[in-house]
Amino acid sequence: MELTLHGNDDVVGERLRLSKEIAQNPGDSPIKDMYITVSVQLPYLISIAEGKKTVEGRTNSGRLAEVKDGQLIMFQAEDAHLLARVLRTQAFPSFEHMLCAVSVDACLPNFEGGLSTAVALYRSFPDYVRKEGEYGALALFVQPLGYEELQQMLESLCDTV
Repeated sequence: MELTLHGNDDVVGERLRLSKEIAQNPGDSPIKDMYITVSVQLPYLISIAEGKKTVEGRTNSGRLAEVKDGQLIMFQAEDAHLLARVLRTQAFPSFEHMLCAVSVDACLPNFEGGLSTAVALYRSFPDYVRKEGEYGALALFVQPLGYEELQQMLESLCDTV
């Protein structure tokens, strides 16, 4: 899929470029311990970078269930990367409860279906129906890191190499 940016392309492009540089640093780099990597589809990564997608919805299971406020997440889609901060998390008994509380648009910007279609989309991911039933849903309120913070992280990597 081709990378198509909307809005402030320069800011978004720089976020993606710097995030990718951080992600491509050697595995023994201390910065690797500062974030967890989460795979997303490319359109959602771009929407997060643009500030349109402010909530990442997942099942409240595995390592994401342990995410704390302020933690960093490296979103990865194909060859693109975006480093974002978790502002807060909120657990819900189901995707329907989550989408009602935070809004479909916060999770799925420009989504053309209603609530039931959005819930069905979440449940279409492998094993999400079972995990939702066992663990519930999790809303991760995220914000992409700004240029200055990304640049400082990259410079600190250069100082440690």
